[in-house]
Amino acid sequence: MSSAIKIVDFSAFVSGRSENADEIRRTADQLLEGFATHGFVYIRNHGIDRTQIDTMFSASDSFFDLPISIKNKYKVKPGADKHGYIPFDGEILARNNEGKEHRECFNVTTTIGNGAFPEPECPGFTATIAAFYKQCSLLALTTLRAIAVALKLEDKDYFSKIHLPMDTLQNFTTLRLLNYPKITNMNEEGLIRCGEHSDYGTVTLLFQDETGGLEVKTRNGDYVQVQPMSNTIVVNVGNTLEYMTAGKLIAARHRVLLNDDSKVKRRRSIAFFVHPVHDTMVQRLQEPKDKHPISSYDFVKKIFDETYRI
Repeated sequence: MSSAIKIVDFSAFVSGRSENADEIRRTADQLLEGFATHGFVYIRNHGIDRTQIDTMFSASDSFFDLPISIKNKYKVKPGADKHGYIPFDGEILARNNEGKEHRECFNVTTTIGNGAFPEPECPGFTATIAAFYKQCSLLALTTLRAIAVALKLEDKDYFSKIHLPMDTLQNFTTLRLLNYPKITNMNEEGLIRCGEHSDYGTVTLLFQDETGGLEVKTRNGDYVQVQPMSNTIVVNVGNTLEYMTAGKLIAARHRVLLNDDSKVKRRRSIAFFVHPVHDTMVQRLQEPKDKHPISSYDFVKKIFDETYRI
């Protein structure tokens, strides 16, 4: 049931709406509880306007509705920067013959002067992306500050500092548009939307359409659904933050399966994957500290190499 995932009212942290220390503490504690239990929470009153989210979904649709020959013009090029289009089978998350993944993506690693955008074919795409990336960045930094408050860090801006600057190629922070087309061959066996995996960075912001399918693996091995919920977005913990908190906050494994609804219509989502800058040394926040910490770049690059097929 989706109710297993905690719902957190984020008003206290958004736009300085609250100066009430008790309210801020209460919100931070709820966030901590959700991340420690399931690694996922819903947040409401997050500060991103519904109209802007809908506009971003429309821009995403305009790209994925293009012919494959045009989409391939914007295909990701080999290398560490994964900006651009990822076609079907371009990224494999499923392991141990879990199933055949059926999705396509468009990654935005930065909106400033790098990477191609389908502006001739999708007028206004670049401006829409830039505006939405900015709002996601602000919410991500606010979320990271709330986590620092929840963990009672002395420097409440510690996490924010190690993620700046964000909209550059100095980190792996990525806005990803995802399209899961409807299934045209109902007899094809083993199809799934997205194989079981955990995210790699610190936190992820997820915007879902009305089609379900996302499931989170609990500590006891069961799965709970993360159904779309009106006026909320989903936030989850990634591997980097799990490591830094010595497992106190969990990077829960999750997957997207086909359900009766998503077999007959497309599923769309937008994810904002948040990563520290490349030269940040990833180590535990509490003693004992790591004797040989590694950079954020090295922490994630190996996983990229294992999952991308282009």
